[in-house]
Parts: sequence; C-alpha cells; structure tokens
Amino acid sequence: MEDAVANNHYTTLGLQLQNLIKQAATDDANKFFPTSAFLGNLQNDYTNNAPMGKTYPGLISLSTARANFLKTTSELNVVQPTISDIITPSLITKNMNIKISVKVTNANTCTLFTRFNKQDIFQKATMYDDGLHDDGVANDGIYATSIFTGRNTEMQYYIYAENNNIAVLSPARAEYEFHTLQINSSSIAVDEIYINECMSSNQTYTKDAQGDYDDWIELWNASSRDIELCGWYLTDDKSNLKKYLIPDTIIKANTYLVIWADEDGTDVGLHSNFKLSKSGETLYFNDGNIIIDSLKIPALGEDISYGRCGLALQEFSKPSIAAKNDCVTDQNTTTIEDIKIFPNPSVDEITITNIAAENIQINIIDNKGKIILTKSSDDKYSKINIQMLNSGIYFIQIMSKTKSQSFKLLKA
Repeated sequence: MEDAVANNHYTTLGLQLQNLIKQAATDDANKFFPTSAFLGNLQNDYTNNAPMGKTYPGLISLSTARANFLKTTSELNVVQPTISDIITPSLITKNMNIKISVKVTNANTCTLFTRFNKQDIFQKATMYDDGLHDDGVANDGIYATSIFTGRNTEMQYYIYAENNNIAVLSPARAEYEFHTLQINSSSIAVDEIYINECMSSNQTYTKDAQGDYDDWIELWNASSRDIELCGWYLTDDKSNLKKYLIPDTIIKANTYLVIWADEDGTDVGLHSNFKLSKSGETLYFNDGNIIIDSLKIPALGEDISYGRCGLALQEFSKPSIAAKNDCVTDQNTTTIEDIKIFPNPSVDEITITNIAAENIQINIIDNKGKIILTKSSDDKYSKINIQMLNSGIYFIQIMSKTKSQSFKLLKA
C-alpha cells in the first residue's frame, strides 16, 4: 500500500487506461452516462440518476479514502521491523555455499526465501542471529544464513522479518518482486584451459564410442587442479557463444578431454551440436560472456589434426587425441636449412646457428608445452643463456615465416 501511494502508481495507470479508451467512450452513442462523467469518474465518485441512482466510486477518491483509513488502523500503526544492508558475495559461482546477511531491527525472526527458476516455488531458510552462523555477535541485529547454488545460473530471493504484531518484506512487493543474484560458472583463468587439438576430417584416424569417425575437439587442463566445466561453452560462432553447453564434467589436472563434434547430442558421451568445417573456422571456449580461449583452424586434409605447441600452432600428421601433442617429431613439419644447436646437453648457454640468416623466432618449451623463453633473431649465431632453467628435457622450436623445426635439448 505504501509503495502504491508513494509512487502514485494507481493514478498513473488509471489515466493511461482512460486515455486508451477515451475516444471509444466518447463515440459510444448508447452509453448510459455522459462523456463528462466518464472523464470525471477517475478522480471523483459518479452517481447515475442522483440521488437514488447507483454510485460509481472514483478510482482516486476511493484509493485515497482507503489509504487514509488504513493509516489510522491501530493494527497497522505498530512498531515495524526494518530490513537494510543486505550483503551477498561479489562473485558467486556454481556449486558454492554463499552467505547472505542482513541488518534487521524490531524483529523476532527473519527468513530468507529463495528459488532458482521462475517456475519454482520459493523455499524458506531460517536466518540466524545467534553468533554461530557467520552472523557476527549474537543478538546484534545481523541475521545470516548460507545457500548452496548448485548448478544454477541465477537465484531469486526475498527477505521476511516479523515481530509479535506485524511483518515486513524486502522487496516490499515480494513475491511479485524479488532480488536477483547472478551465478557465474566456476572460475577458470585464461592460462588453465586450452583448446589444444582438433580434427575436422576424421576419415580413418579414430572412432567414437558409437563406432563413427567423427570430428573431434580436445581440451587441455594445463593447471595443477581439477576443474569443473559445468556452465562453460564451446562454439564455432562468435555471435552465439552459448551454442554448445558442455555437460557436467570434471577435467583432471594436466589431462585432456575429447568432445566429438558430430552434431549429434543424442549420443552418449560428449557430443557437440555442431561439426567442424574442413575449410577452416574458429573455435571459442567461453562462459557465455567471456572468451577464455580460441583456436583458428585452417583448412585441413584427411586425418590431419591442428593444435598447439606452446604458443605456436601447427598441423599434425601424427595426431595425439587425449594426449600431449607431439610437437617435436611431427612429420608434417618443414625444416629450416642449416639450423644447428650446440652444445647439447648444455649447462649454461647454447648457440643456434642460422647460416641463411633468416628472421626466426626461437621458443624454448618445457615438457608441459609451456613456453619458458622466446627470442627473435636474424643473426647467423644466436647465443641463449639457459642457466635459469632447471635440469631436464626441453624442446627448442624455431620458426621462420614459412617453416618450422623442433629440437630436443637436455639441460644438465
């Protein structure tokens, strides 16, 4: 009531409706009241055939009288609870216990009502001010409770507080209105999940569980933690980032996950609702809004894959589905003439000979595919300090404008 009176909503809406039908009412030759009565009845009562006829209350006069009556009703003129300072996490993700707290005065109890879909019924959860539920000190007027977000994308809620005489809601018109929290996908950093390898013309390389030679996309979890992919998407259309929602799946640390791009979502397993184009396209891994990784695929021949070697990209005549890409021994690599590396093994420094003095990029890559060092050079002899590297096996990738070559390096 207070909300309706304060914003004059019923007056505004009444005037809008009156204007909508005003011309029709004016033109009606069979109406039993004059047009002046129709226009004036919004503000004032109208009595037909006064004084014995029927009275039609004016919308504004009736509402004003009703509001004045309620203001003087003793049952409503009592000390009411107040609800303020609602605090929720700034970032909310799936499968997360979130704490909601609120400052409430003049109340005996406080209840949180939540739902995750508009079709659902609001479910209630008691909010506490006992000092045991992350609500601060007991009886300080701060009420709190926790809600599990599950695999949902949005939470709607309102708060109900009451004392012995009266209750209040936040927002005041709940459940018609409600507060909303957006639930994000699990947090994934830009260097954790990669579109690592794909094949757009799988003719004889490998079959899926249904026995079909389908296109495939390989994701790589380059991090040291298991990552849940619930709420993340793959697409080949940048204007439709939510094209394929990856089902509830966990990709283990430093492992690979294969999604069959066969446009057949009815198959058991991970099957996207789009295929890959043999003529080339771009794939995007995203949360529906933010693109975390992308891979631009060129036109590929049959049974040739394409993917990453550190930050570089190349074709593979020896694909490695669900495994580390074979960046060094791939037979499809075109070599650069007169490139040599010495000494190998090495302790502190290596020299790379480039007799043709081509402009080359040199990448040193660790055994996880991460580029540790990069350098550009057109010198015939390039010296690189490797003292900072830990002992072990590394790969040196050398690329010119049109060719590339890889070497294995042992750091002693």
